Amino acid sequence: PGYWLLTLGLTLSQLCMNGVLFNVIAYLQKSGYAATDAIRIYGIANLMSLPGLLVGGYISDRTGGRIVLPVVLALQAAGTAMLLGVGVAAWDRLAIIGFIAIWGSISGLPAQGGAMVLGEMIGQRAYPAMLGIVFTVTGVVGALAPVLMGWLYAATGGYAWPIALLVLLTLLAMLTVLAATAGRPSPAS
Repeated sequence: PGYWLLTLGLTLSQLCMNGVLFNVIAYLQKSGYAATDAIRIYGIANLMSLPGLLVGGYISDRTGGRIVLPVVLALQAAGTAMLLGVGVAAWDRLAIIGFIAIWGSISGLPAQGGAMVLGEMIGQRAYPAMLGIVFTVTGVVGALAPVLMGWLYAATGGYAWPIALLVLLTLLAMLTVLAATAGRPSPAS
């Protein structure tokens, strides 16, 4: 059950990551940003993933994926939640900076951390096949994100509810990962 809970958590995370990734430019434009500014914000957020991967990898190597992945998922939820402040005069600048700094810096880490946790859970013998299954499931479901976000946008008339749902689903992903790893010793122990 731990393997499938981890797969579910990573799948929810990827669905939510793609929900933001493929819709943030349109969302920023609907919130009043010019297309060039929306693309610039998107580009800077994606650029932040490079130092995020380096720092996240360094920390993961020292603490283990079981500790880092739930924190990364909490940060993914927080960074996504920052988008809810976009277009709100008092919060707009802070929301953009928070989105870039938080979401951008962790956007590559759920897959990296998930692969690490999987290795810690099952060991190296079954790792390649099990990782292939995880990434196949997360890839197929994650590919549905743009369609689902489009449908939710049309159904609700805006992006606030779909983004709030992404935040909640990312928090559910975090809880699922915690449940997947709770009380399970690593193969090395």
